[in-house]
Amino acid sequence: MTATINATTATLPLSQLRIDEKSNVRHANRGLDPVLVSSIRAIGLRSPLSVRKNGNGYVIFAGGQRFLALQEIAKERGEPDMPVPVIITDEADAAAREASLHENVARSAMHPVDEYRAYAQLANDKESPMSIDQIAKRFGVSEKGVHQRLALGQLDDSVLNAWQAGELDAKAAKLFTMQPDKKTQKSVLEQLRVGGYMHEHTVREALGLGFNSRAGKLLELVTEKAYLARGGKVMRDLFADDRSDNTSVSDPVLLKAMGDELIDREIARLSAEGWGTVSKQRPTDMWSYP
Repeated sequence: MTATINATTATLPLSQLRIDEKSNVRHANRGLDPVLVSSIRAIGLRSPLSVRKNGNGYVIFAGGQRFLALQEIAKERGEPDMPVPVIITDEADAAAREASLHENVARSAMHPVDEYRAYAQLANDKESPMSIDQIAKRFGVSEKGVHQRLALGQLDDSVLNAWQAGELDAKAAKLFTMQPDKKTQKSVLEQLRVGGYMHEHTVREALGLGFNSRAGKLLELVTEKAYLARGGKVMRDLFADDRSDNTSVSDPVLLKAMGDELIDREIARLSAEGWGTVSKQRPTDMWSYP
């Protein structure tokens, strides 16, 4: 025989709610989730909290993380009695504990590709596209994080599908963001499939990224505008460490030659000014330029 559970949809003041320590199964990792705060702040609470009557108030057995986010928003607004949608039930301890467990373990994690595609769709929506700033504020992500997500979400479908299927890992997929041309992305992926190796180093090599650890320094010297005018291409790694040079160039030999030309012009200028001795020594390694 199955017991009948009575459930009522209602709106209660936030101040009357607290987490039910007896039946809520999440104890560790219960800290404030800034992404959840941003989401509720932007679109409101879409899933009511599940509560039971307890004395003069109500205890939450499912929805503790949402409750903490609501408390943060109420504090920002100065509304301790902010109205909150809830489902009031008369479930016993065991049933409430089971409901809490279901909520915490029965969720299927979203694949990163689905998340990144969704970000790209928000930014590219024809009717109401969202700006970088809007997305950052709504989802509690830094602007750099939004740029990274959009770059991944806008990769060619063949690359995203390969990542989702497990052919590429995250590190290898991120390298494709340094090649903006989708036809090239698809072509490189097909070449890698033929070779049978789609690891980070083979992807980097196939995309012509090389390991130009100080390309940015030399590019500053000759100027990016001049390098582009000579047919070179510049690629920047959105996922590079903030302390490292995130620049790769399509033609390192051309970049070094332009650096040499710059030095030759400077030597000629100094000689014309009457300098008696002008050293023509220069680094043999292009990445030794200052």
